[in-house]
Amino acid sequence: IQMLSHRPLILNPLALDSLPYTVEAGPATATILDEIYGVDFYDAPYFLATARSGQNPAIDELWEARTMDEWQGLADEFGFTQVLVHRGITLQLPVVAQNENGITLYQVQDR
Repeated sequence: IQMLSHRPLILNPLALDSLPYTVEAGPATATILDEIYGVDFYDAPYFLATARSGQNPAIDELWEARTMDEWQGLADEFGFTQVLVHRGITLQLPVVAQNENGITLYQVQDR
């Protein structure tokens, strides 16, 4: 995704299995999982089981329910400007681009 979007990822759910080798990233990963994904790092079996598919209904619902102001607050805290989602997710943000597979890039507006 980074190569295609020319953007860094705040968290790559597909790379969580590398966390034991980068223990120093644990606290930041726990914060990101909690505040952005709504997942308790210390009790995340369902999230981890669905992370490879990129689809988790609980996270999808949380993200769709977030207001533009809530996204702006997270963007300010974590330093991101865009959100990339899979098919079927509609965020309360302006669409930047969408591909034929339904992957959508949303823009978080500056305050």
